[in-house]
Amino acid sequence: MALSLGPDKSGRPRFLNLWLIHLPVTALVSIMHRISGVIGILMLPALVYVAYEIMNYEPRKVLFIEFTLVGLVLWGIASAYVLHLLAGLRHMYHDFWHDHELQSTRRTAYIVVVLWVMWLGFSLIRWLAIE
Repeated sequence: MALSLGPDKSGRPRFLNLWLIHLPVTALVSIMHRISGVIGILMLPALVYVAYEIMNYEPRKVLFIEFTLVGLVLWGIASAYVLHLLAGLRHMYHDFWHDHELQSTRRTAYIVVVLWVMWLGFSLIRWLAIE
């Protein structure tokens, strides 16, 4: 079911094109925080399995983390956790210091995005260098 804005002058329904909406950075960080939280909860069993396999690693077996696809998935899960941590710290800052001014929320949202992108770049470079 598509989002509708109601009929236009001709009586035909108008649909909201979600690709044309430009959200502010504060909204994007908030949405990404929620999505990363869901990813973190859903991927927790996979991380437990990875930890189990690492603890029971036998040298004669090939460690499954060495495969590029699995490593990329683990990198994505770690990236979601880092984003969730950074955005959570941002929310805690605003909650504890009662700093809810628009300029401050924009500034901290940009800080979260910049730190997360830096972490993505550095961790991806390190991961590719190890491979």
